Amino acid sequence: MLVVAVVACREPVTTPGAAERSFVAALIPHHHLGQELNGTAAWSAEDVRLRGLVFEMGGYHARELALMERWAGDWDVPLAEDFPGNLERRRIDGLADLRGTDFDTEWLVLMIDHHDGAVDLADTQLRVGRMDEARDLATEVRKVQSDELAKMRALLGELCATSPRALGCRSAR
Repeated sequence: MLVVAVVACREPVTTPGAAERSFVAALIPHHHLGQELNGTAAWSAEDVRLRGLVFEMGGYHARELALMERWAGDWDVPLAEDFPGNLERRRIDGLADLRGTDFDTEWLVLMIDHHDGAVDLADTQLRVGRMDEARDLATEVRKVQSDELAKMRALLGELCATSPRALGCRSAR
């Protein structure tokens, strides 16, 4: 018996559409904000586990930013002023006044909110985007940031278990 498999082949989509432009327009400033938050934690985080996580996130953001900034230039995409995961400036600026576990927990609360926005952006790209390379990036964003979210939520839970009065523990309720 001869079995013939027919595989549907499709041409790869290499031209950005509206979904890809929106994805890049929002994810670039999103990652810039992530880098800003990482910079504050690099200097101010007390918990060594948080410092390690910040280091991991820094390399990831830089690599993706280089690709997206190239795309934005090639596609002439203006950057979004508002995006999922954007944070109120007063909350970010308020980190400068915090120390110790108050800083660590509040930073985690902010970065969790921020990462949730990246996952939303990736999900939208995966749902409506057509360009293969952008869909690959969205898949990576979703996986990496979901993994980081799990680590941050676990760390926040541990810190709040030992310091329930810390600022981020009060605001996370």
